[in-house]
Amino acid sequence: MEHQPYVLKVRYYETDKMGIVHHSNFIRWLEEARLDWLEQLGISFADLEKRGVVSPVMNVECRYKKPVFYGDTVKIATKLANYNGKTFDFIYSIYNAQSDKLVAEGRSTHCFTNLEGRAAVVTELFPELHELLSKNGE
Repeated sequence: MEHQPYVLKVRYYETDKMGIVHHSNFIRWLEEARLDWLEQLGISFADLEKRGVVSPVMNVECRYKKPVFYGDTVKIATKLANYNGKTFDFIYSIYNAQSDKLVAEGRSTHCFTNLEGRAAVVTELFPELHELLSKNGE
């Protein structure tokens, strides 16, 4: 399935005293892009929670290449890089939508847990999700 980039317009409150987007907002954007990617597969985070599954972040990293300013629009290309049934990794490329220049790259690692925080076996709790992730990974 061809995934569409997640697109957002930079809001003023996301900037700092230097007039650029504060680095912490990029991490939020990665999470938004990941949830959008899942929704494009037809699975919302609410669907996960109804099945008793959540996918907390185990690791996240972001490499900043160019500043982003209030009023800019960014698009985030999201790709499932690895899925093994227990953990999964996404890679992200963030572009300035106007110039199409790469402004940041990111990666996040997640696992599946139940609502109590214990490891969840997604093949049992949500087999459709397992199948979709298996088909959409590298």
